[in-house]
Amino acid sequence: MQTTTDTARGIARAVAAALREAGVGNKDAAAQSGIPLSTLERRLSGRGKAFDVVELELLANLVGRDVSDFIVKAAA
Repeated sequence: MQTTTDTARGIARAVAAALREAGVGNKDAAAQSGIPLSTLERRLSGRGKAFDVVELELLANLVGRDVSDFIVKAAA
């Protein structure tokens, strides 16, 4: 059974993969989404607080995906 922490880390991995696949670096993702770079990198590392829904929506829009894509990949 997955824990909340496992799910949050899985979502972070899915977001990181989507950014890579879209060819969007962390600096560009931060600038375009409005999420501070330090926050984005902390969230992507899986340390500390998980991505919130607004952050996931901003990043999903940036890479042309749905938030549900991140969640489905995290659960796999």
